[in-house]
Amino acid sequence: MLHFCTYFDSGFLPKGLALIDSLKAHTPDFSITILALDDKAYTELEKEKIR
Repeated sequence: MLHFCTYFDSGFLPKGLALIDSLKAHTPDFSITILALDDKAYTELEKEKIR
């Protein structure tokens, strides 16, 4: 299993979500920890059920 850690705010959110989609497509077994730097990023990650 690979473990990743990243942080971003709502300005970088589209790229952060693209990163997650890419990991899902190319890495069969991984975990990711994300530090949301603002409320908007946190809310969007919660809506996407990314935990």
